[in-house]
Amino acid sequence: MVANKLLKFDEATSYLIEILYHTRQENTYNEYEHAARLFQLANILYNKESYLESKDFLNEVIRILQTYSPTEDLEIYKSLFLLFHAQKLLANNYIQIHFYDSANVPINRAFSLIDSILTLDPESRQYIEMFKTDLQYIYAKYYLQKENYKKADSLLYLINSNYSNSNYYQKIRFRSGVLLALSYLKQNKREKAQKIIDSIEIYSYNYKDKLSAEFYDIKSQICAKLNDYECAYKSKLLSKSIIDSISSVILLSNKINATREYLNLLNVISQEKYLKKIQKDKFKIIFISLFSVILLIMLYMLYRQIKKNKILLNHERFLSSELKKKNSELTETINQLKDSQQYNKFLIKHLAHDLRNPLLSIKGLAEIASADAKSEVIREYLELIEKQTSISLDYINYLLNSSKGITKKELQCINIIADKSIQANSLMALQKNILLKREYENTCYCYVDFYKIWSLFNNLLNNAIKFSKRGSVVKISISLTGSEVTIKVTDSGIGIPSTDIEKILSDEMPKGRPGTDGEISYGIGLKLCKQIVMEHDGRFYIFSEEGKGSTFVIILPCGFSNKIEKSSSPTETLETS
Repeated sequence: MVANKLLKFDEATSYLIEILYHTRQENTYNEYEHAARLFQLANILYNKESYLESKDFLNEVIRILQTYSPTEDLEIYKSLFLLFHAQKLLANNYIQIHFYDSANVPINRAFSLIDSILTLDPESRQYIEMFKTDLQYIYAKYYLQKENYKKADSLLYLINSNYSNSNYYQKIRFRSGVLLALSYLKQNKREKAQKIIDSIEIYSYNYKDKLSAEFYDIKSQICAKLNDYECAYKSKLLSKSIIDSISSVILLSNKINATREYLNLLNVISQEKYLKKIQKDKFKIIFISLFSVILLIMLYMLYRQIKKNKILLNHERFLSSELKKKNSELTETINQLKDSQQYNKFLIKHLAHDLRNPLLSIKGLAEIASADAKSEVIREYLELIEKQTSISLDYINYLLNSSKGITKKELQCINIIADKSIQANSLMALQKNILLKREYENTCYCYVDFYKIWSLFNNLLNNAIKFSKRGSVVKISISLTGSEVTIKVTDSGIGIPSTDIEKILSDEMPKGRPGTDGEISYGIGLKLCKQIVMEHDGRFYIFSEEGKGSTFVIILPCGFSNKIEKSSSPTETLETS
């Protein structure tokens, strides 16, 4: 840090920086000594008006002393003493660079350090009073720069009220008088400022320092405002001559101190070189021994790594062979699945083709018989047979197309699909004297595959009729909720066990159960319903209680909001008895 701040101020400063840098590199210092030298350098920079550089060194001094942990009382006292002066000088630096709010922090810290010093050494009360006076003087400068003249003047009056004849108090009274005169001058109170200057001028002969120069500078300003230009000119010359003499004295003093420090450092360095020379051979032996041990360790680690690499290589070869084997088995399985899929497509197509011809025959016969039928009831039954065979033929054509990989999603009316499914299951419901009751709140449209949704309704109605008792009711309701279509199929049948509901909604296959009239069931209808709903981005729910019936809820996204309208017949019962 110190080396980075090596600035060419003068020979004395360069000496001191070189001492600090060398002691840091060679570890020939303790923390307190290093902090003391840094403070000395910061003080030199402050006197040379290099306030920013001085501030940086002071912050380093404070950082070192705050982490310094001495054990003896004397060392603690010295570190607190140095820390107090560092905080005080830091406050002065902040005032000089106009960071007035920042100056408040080190002043307060310095005040708190006074109590710590007094606790450690009660006999130092005389010095403590001087420290307090110093801080009052800094506070006065702080308030003066902030243009709070009232507080600045009150603090300066307090300092001047101490009439001790010691050199310190004479000097501080002189300094506070200069500051008070400056305060009056800024407040345009020229006569008061002149009076203060006249009262303290006698002390200016005793102190040929920077403050005396400031005194004559203020006197020059007062004389100029009072139109005494001769007095102003003489005071200005005196101020300049004092500043020039101070600079030369400070430079000489710094050179002497730095030279003394430098000579002491050279003596320490020469002693260290002698000790290093004695220990040089010892270090060589230790270095060679350490190098040999490290080399042996590295060779052993290299041997273990080579051995480990061989094991890993053999394991990798084994895994590679296993992977090839698994890939071969997977390829064979994929080929088998492809063959099976092709066979399934062929089988579906073959079955659909074989079923189509008898249905066409049934439809044709129903049309002929309907035309010749004399009874109205028989004609209605024949028309019902004709409609159901037409729907079955359409579904067979759909299966033939889907076996070719064709799936269509179009805007369809859900109500119409439900009606077609009800017609397809009306004969089965008629056989068990079951009412199929429609409750349509809205006419709803969705983008769906017509035959898949028809198959969905068909499976739900078939399931409800199959497991309902004779003479019961099956409700089909369709309603619009926001942007979704809700479909419900409710029966009062035997219900579904909770274990079977979990299997239907999961990947397991439930066992088939016989219907209320002994109808055969394979347990795949509701699984198919769930699959169809998922394909249409919908949701499928089952609510059931054994012995009380079931409700199947399907929620599908609405497809076309401007085609949703109130149903003209919201509730209708299809008589099947």
